[in-house]
Amino acid sequence: MTTDDKKNFHSFRHTVINTLKQAEVQDTVIKELVGHTDASLTTGRYGKRYQAALLLEALKKLEYGVDFSGLKGIVDLVRN
Repeated sequence: MTTDDKKNFHSFRHTVINTLKQAEVQDTVIKELVGHTDASLTTGRYGKRYQAALLLEALKKLEYGVDFSGLKGIVDLVRN
């Protein structure tokens, strides 16, 4: 929860995108993770969606120093 009137749930989207960018995740992978379309004819029209394993590797780069150990199962999936 925040008391900053300029922050809302959509602010998380900006944080995730920036974190992935700073972790040098490919732009096309970030777009797919957040639901943006790829306007490129080559990869947007002819390329298939990324495989789940590749997307998971990108998600593993999201590190905020928060202990999610209470979310057993999800944490195990991401860490393995």
